[in-house]
Amino acid sequence: MQGAPWWVFPLLALLIWRGVNAARPRTVRWRLVFIVPIVFIAWGLAALALASLASPVLVADWLATAAAGCLLALFTARFDGLRADRARG
Repeated sequence: MQGAPWWVFPLLALLIWRGVNAARPRTVRWRLVFIVPIVFIAWGLAALALASLASPVLVADWLATAAAGCLLALFTARFDGLRADRARG
């Protein structure tokens, strides 16, 4: 692909690998579940803060979109198989 930075391809591979792993039942540490969302939220906030044309409308739009994403995740996620195993972390 022309014009894509080099780091896009390792990021794409990582996201595909995490997506394939997420489709299978498994046990993971609860901290690992939040890595990708935290990275993308931080990336979005950094881009928002560094935008030269940052305005209150842009911030409100970002917050509204983030809220819509949270609601979509809440309503589409299946929590029936989710259990906390405190012994294994």
